[in-house]
Amino acid sequence: MAVSKFVKPAVGGLLLGGLALFFPQVLGGGYDWIQSAIEGNMATSLMLGLAFAKIVATSFTISSGEAVRVRTVPLYRAMLGGFYGNLA
Repeated sequence: MAVSKFVKPAVGGLLLGGLALFFPQVLGGGYDWIQSAIEGNMATSLMLGLAFAKIVATSFTISSGEAVRVRTVPLYRAMLGGFYGNLA
């Protein structure tokens, strides 16, 4: 069954909006959140949650047919690095 070219972006936007209700940090580049993690002002559990939320947000965007910027990688790497650094 083919999905309309108007429905895919709408569903992707709806899913991304739902995710952003719980993790608004996934919208945009996330450089201010990276700085907060570097300064140690972020909980370890939030870092791990943001890393996985950014992966899910990116997959929603790609699967809806929209272009994705390379901004995803810095937030993902910084949150995983901060999480690992707090475990040590």
